[in-house]
Amino acid sequence: MRVAPLTDLPAHQIVADLAAAWNRRCTRLGATDRPEAAAAAAQRSVVLYERLDLTDPDTRAGLANALNSLSVQQSALGLNHAALRTAERALEIFEDLPEYPAGVALVLYNTTAYLGALGRGAEAAAAIERAVAIRRELFERDPLGIGPDLECSLSRMCGHLSKIGRYDDAADAAAQLIALLEERLGDEPDRALAEAYVALGLNLLKINRTMDASRVMNYADMLWSALGTHPGKHAHAVSRHAFCQAKLGNYAEAVRLARRAVQIHESAPDPDPLLLSVLLSGLGEYLRMRGRHLEALDAMARTLAIEERLFSEDPHLHRPSLAETLDTMSEIMTVLGRHDAAGRFRRRREDLLA
Repeated sequence: MRVAPLTDLPAHQIVADLAAAWNRRCTRLGATDRPEAAAAAAQRSVVLYERLDLTDPDTRAGLANALNSLSVQQSALGLNHAALRTAERALEIFEDLPEYPAGVALVLYNTTAYLGALGRGAEAAAAIERAVAIRRELFERDPLGIGPDLECSLSRMCGHLSKIGRYDDAADAAAQLIALLEERLGDEPDRALAEAYVALGLNLLKINRTMDASRVMNYADMLWSALGTHPGKHAHAVSRHAFCQAKLGNYAEAVRLARRAVQIHESAPDPDPLLLSVLLSGLGEYLRMRGRHLEALDAMARTLAIEERLFSEDPHLHRPSLAETLDTMSEIMTVLGRHDAAGRFRRRREDLLA
């Protein structure tokens, strides 16, 4: 069979093939964390598509895809205003092509990230809600093909709704995500399912469904234990379970869980000091609630040592938490009758906030 040389192809086909190739190159470069090169490739793809006959739906869809790719890389470079403008062009094209609803959903999904980064939370939530609605319809026709995209959209929707205080709706999104994941995973849970349970529990806490949140966090703890991965995330889930128990007045159980959270995180190859300080501070607070001030002092002293180190690295970021810990140390010392030490901690706090 004779293979036609490139010159035998129509000129418009050559340009279309080159445009598609540059967009694929953008995707490959983006996957290797080279956003500048990826953005340049996407821009070349856009320029080539714009030279073609844009009355053809497939060509217009190609341009929209290239614009979407460009917007992703612009955002990766921190250019979220430019990314949003580029995405709006892509969305306008896709919305004019009724045969490309998946394209609309994809651009909306990416747009939520740009809006969120720009502090436009309500608009981000509205965009991801539209994306979820479209992907839910597509899921009915193609569960296997659309399922992963719908899962990602529900996870993002939960996060955006929670950020703007729509905790009931965020909990509902997390519950929908859990149902999808459990149906797909069966008896083989994964990180995404464990994270979805944590998200559900956190939002239930926000709407004061503490007993339900406690049960959810307990199940999240079981999932992380079964997975044996991500000790930081596991410790966070256990610490939130401890918080639930404290809100329910079960301070002994809160202490047990808080100690366990600390142990889990300390088992990590490289524990995050900021998370460790938060976990120790929680443990100290629950011990105080139990009247066990000497043990609380030990936990808070460890917290203080970590926060002093973090403060020396970034005073602006860590000043508030360090001041709060100094205040707690002063209160514990006062209860223990160590008034000179309590005074030193108070003065250190006052100097810090002066």
